[in-house]
Amino acid sequence: MSKEITIKSLVDKYLKSKGLKRVKGADNDASPLLPLIMMDSAFQLFDKYVKKVECRHEMKKWKNEWLAHYNRFNHDFFRCYDTDETDFIIDMMDTFEDYIANDMTIAFVQFTNLFKSESFDRQKVISACMLSNVLCQCAEIIWERVYHASLEKKNQDIIACEKYMHKWSDAYYGTDKPNVNPNNSKPICDAVSILCTKQVKFLNIYRNDNKTT
Repeated sequence: MSKEITIKSLVDKYLKSKGLKRVKGADNDASPLLPLIMMDSAFQLFDKYVKKVECRHEMKKWKNEWLAHYNRFNHDFFRCYDTDETDFIIDMMDTFEDYIANDMTIAFVQFTNLFKSESFDRQKVISACMLSNVLCQCAEIIWERVYHASLEKKNQDIIACEKYMHKWSDAYYGTDKPNVNPNNSKPICDAVSILCTKQVKFLNIYRNDNKTT
């Protein structure tokens, strides 16, 4: 027997697994899936740039903690879905990556411009950390907006990912370097604002929102 998979059906199934229901007037709200998709993009940056960096002691611990919290967050979503639904979401993630790719690149380059005194390889790692945390912050903002009336108003795994990445990147950059505050950079603030807006728009323009299996 065939079944239709839609973004709405995926959201409803996840909410049911958490013992939650939509509030009145939010029947077609797809934003509960956004934190999952945003955190996947944060993981892609971690996996490409941070994971391969050799480190010891506390830095190694922080990196492992980041991955553990990400995996727990990811598992919390995917445990309620079957294979076809999981494939549908992975396809959404791939589409999301393509959709924000140009804006991610612009933001990434703006971050690297803050660290001209570093080698290019180190610029990329530091920028990946900062951009990953931007994605975590976006995911947490969406989470709080969606679940403000529930018992889980904040997602501790997202918060932990942001915390441990911040600790790790600070240690990687070094304490004997000039203090750099991205918030003081207009090009970075503009690039991040555009990126965040683009992410929120994604589910509204996602075309392949139905699949029959």
